[in-house]
Amino acid sequence: MTEDWLSKKPRRDRVDEMWCRTWYDDRTRQTRRVGLGTTDFQEASLHLATWVVANERSRKASPDQVLIETVLLNYWNDHAQHLPSAKTQWLGLSYWQEFWTRRTIAGITPYEQRRFREWLAARGTGPSGIDRILSVGRAALNRARKWEEVSEAPHIFDTMTAEAKRAREPKGRPVSSEELARLFDAARSRHMLIFLVIVSNTLARPAAILDLRPSQFDKADGLLDLNPPGRRQNKKFRPIVPVMPTLMPWLRHEVGPSGRYVSYRRKPVGSTTHMWRMTRTEAGLDERVTPYSIRHGLAREMRKRRVPTEQISLFLVWWFRDSLH
Repeated sequence: MTEDWLSKKPRRDRVDEMWCRTWYDDRTRQTRRVGLGTTDFQEASLHLATWVVANERSRKASPDQVLIETVLLNYWNDHAQHLPSAKTQWLGLSYWQEFWTRRTIAGITPYEQRRFREWLAARGTGPSGIDRILSVGRAALNRARKWEEVSEAPHIFDTMTAEAKRAREPKGRPVSSEELARLFDAARSRHMLIFLVIVSNTLARPAAILDLRPSQFDKADGLLDLNPPGRRQNKKFRPIVPVMPTLMPWLRHEVGPSGRYVSYRRKPVGSTTHMWRMTRTEAGLDERVTPYSIRHGLAREMRKRRVPTEQISLFLVWWFRDSLH
């Protein structure tokens, strides 16, 4: 286990605000400090963890010899920062870092995990959000075990059981055809209208639609790849879908400097939250109607029209290019 920790240098009349990397020098029998150039605790923690990773990467160490923050930083540097979900990964790691600072893996007991969940809940994080944060730490610990940085890793308990996850409400209730028409009528901007057109013709998730750019449109074969170039696929697979006649002219339209089909004032739209709430209110629909509601509603409509279940599943999960020729 590393002997370095964070501290502030005491003076006669005050304590310096600058954080230092601190250790005990056995040779001189003195506490030594090196300034980290910041007064921010989170930034100082990252500097310390970076130094530890660069100088003291362990090998099959026991859980009581490895700092949790070291495992977290290794996971970020070696793996998580390259994932499509890097932003979410970083947020989850920051919560782990804040709660478990200067503690070893051996300290991740079931009781302390419960305290961690309660700590997250006290900050306004819901059950699903807590489970996402827990999954990031679990991935970091399991990777450390697989790469033999630690001899064993503790089991990380979820807030929700597998049965509860399967039984939970979807992200948005399905909308009817009449409600979808009301959303179209209520759209007061071009970017909201094209968002509705794309989701209605592809059943894509909102994030995939906001990422959509002309390079993903195959005009020759009439296909739309919902996964942009350079993005690695994850469990929320973004499929290749056929372009419906209704959607075709919208995709052929010039997108301008934003480079995205859904843009506002010549810039890409980063979130649908504001424009969706305005449109939903104008349409007179309840708060359970979300951008996912169209995806769920159209899937229900396909079942009502006796579209084979296998075809609906292929459309919602993935659509292989070869199956379309």
